[in-house]
Amino acid sequence: SEYVERSSIDIIKNYYKEKGFYLVDVYLTHEPDTTIKNAAKATFHVTKGDKIKIEKINFNGIEEGVKELKLVKSMKKTRDRRLFNFFKSKKFIEKEYKNDKESLMAVFSEAGFRDAKIVSDSMYYIEPNRLAINFKIEEGQKYYFRNITWTGNSLYTEEELNNVLMIKKSL
Repeated sequence: SEYVERSSIDIIKNYYKEKGFYLVDVYLTHEPDTTIKNAAKATFHVTKGDKIKIEKINFNGIEEGVKELKLVKSMKKTRDRRLFNFFKSKKFIEKEYKNDKESLMAVFSEAGFRDAKIVSDSMYYIEPNRLAINFKIEEGQKYYFRNITWTGNSLYTEEELNNVLMIKKSL
């Protein structure tokens, strides 16, 4: 049926997407099966193309606090073609991309920008198999901590409480 054909093609495309092949082309041909009555032989033709690799990651809207180099390094699996990423994988994997966006926001939070958010992120092709990613980021206000004393903490130590709340005394 047409539903089985479409869902099978989607399963094949998703399999190749997980491997980094986003420009995969799949089509199906079928012919009657002579050995079984009312049956057909289905053949899937797959052209996987090239792996999609990340050429450049751009950050817009960063005014003070966090340096671009620190942001790029925080994204562990989503890497672009920079000199210090020479031996690392630059292929684009959507699942890892979502995790790396969260680690990107964690860097802002550690730097005191608790209200920071990604306003938009866009991807576009530079070349047929090269991708560029643009992040538009709103830093928000930077928060500072001075002297904090914890009283009545019998279950956790001061250090544990500071780590959980990501509080670091600024100098």
